[in-house]
Amino acid sequence: MMPTLAGASALLLFLSQTATVLPAAQGAAGPYTVAQAEAGALSYAAECARCHGSKLQGGFEEPPLAGERFMAKWETQTTHDLLNFIATRMPPQRPGFLGEAQNLELVAFILRSNNIPSGPNPMTRNTAVQIGNKQP
Repeated sequence: MMPTLAGASALLLFLSQTATVLPAAQGAAGPYTVAQAEAGALSYAAECARCHGSKLQGGFEEPPLAGERFMAKWETQTTHDLLNFIATRMPPQRPGFLGEAQNLELVAFILRSNNIPSGPNPMTRNTAVQIGNKQP
């Protein structure tokens, strides 16, 4: 028996309504676009690298933004939490100076630097995807 177009459409509708969104680190489509991460790399180099290091490794007092120490701190938190932290506390001399679009791009760059994949949809201020896959 050949599947009908109506049957295939019904199956796709059912699957789209019941699909589970996995945390970004588990291989689901990521919460940001490649373009956001690329723009974030430029912003990072101009605004953040002098303190956090050119490779996000951290500085004398500044924490790393990539690697095991970063993930240990942020893996149970969401992209929204990270965005809020950056928006309200960075840079320390001028918190909130960078603006929403630039902050979103910085979060995208940080996620990419921690091997969290990009996806087809841009991150917004309402995006709240868990950064890692460890349960809170």
